[in-house]
Amino acid sequence: MHIADGILTWQWSIAWYIVALFFVAIGARKIAQTRKANPAYMSILALMGAAVFVISVWHIPVAFAGTSSHPNGTALAAIIIGPLATAAITSIVLFFQAFLGHGGITSLGANLISLGVVGGFVGISIYMLLKKLGASVWLAAGVAGFVGDLSTYACTALQLAVSLNPTSIGQHWEIYMLGYLPTQIPLAILEFAFTAAAVQYIQVHRPEILTWWRGIPAIAGAPTVSSKPSEPKLSNPKRHRIDRFTKYVLITMTLMVAIMLVSTYVGVNVFGGKMGGTDSSVASGGFSFLTHYTMVDEYVVFTIGGAAGGLVVGYLLPSVFGQLSKRKEEKQTV
Repeated sequence: MHIADGILTWQWSIAWYIVALFFVAIGARKIAQTRKANPAYMSILALMGAAVFVISVWHIPVAFAGTSSHPNGTALAAIIIGPLATAAITSIVLFFQAFLGHGGITSLGANLISLGVVGGFVGISIYMLLKKLGASVWLAAGVAGFVGDLSTYACTALQLAVSLNPTSIGQHWEIYMLGYLPTQIPLAILEFAFTAAAVQYIQVHRPEILTWWRGIPAIAGAPTVSSKPSEPKLSNPKRHRIDRFTKYVLITMTLMVAIMLVSTYVGVNVFGGKMGGTDSSVASGGFSFLTHYTMVDEYVVFTIGGAAGGLVVGYLLPSVFGQLSKRKEEKQTV
């Protein structure tokens, strides 16, 4: 996934942008509706935006120029916050990643379709189908993460073939897919594991979160958000502490970043090969802040930038979509 600047033809770059903007607009509207029904949804939205950034920022260059393999996180996001909201937050994730040499501005529309739309919608579809067939939560979520991951790369391979090889799309789609598979299948297995674990944990400890985006009433006995103004409370030193669920998620994300940092410092990826080269550094017309770093330095800075970017996205999302929701509410009251 993550096609760099200068890879796609300008016609296809524009076409993917148009399709992507359609999904972002609908996703933003869905977020506004869900936030109005349950303000607590925004904290989970922010958390998932940061998670998608951190999960998808660690990349492994693929043999052909201008592309890379990495875990996605969008199937997990689609299960927790919904596929439309996932498309919307992915647009912000990809925008900031482009300035780290991961993807690009002209290819942002195409990357959003493959990562945020195809990965998210395929993931949630697999999850809901397996649940209806009687599968356990962890198995349904794991398979959703696995298939959602691979579907993203199938879409990217198709985008490359359609743009670069219009006279032999099928043949080159297979070639591009073969280029991805050696690195992507192990990553898809990894995505199976962390998607299954994350959704199973939420199902056990905070099951109501999985129903917020669908507008389903909270499960009996689960905490709900009251629409009535709360009574003033006395000062409580524990009131502003992070709840246990969010704390565990943040600890997990911190461990992921630490593992990424250690593996990139020694310059060897989990599959035994040397890592090097950003997406944009091998693409014509690309742009990257990291093009002058050495291989090890590049990935250390890239990992630190990914962690910082996750925090920025997490804090930015509630502000952006919160303002959209407020404006909509103000228009309705006028």
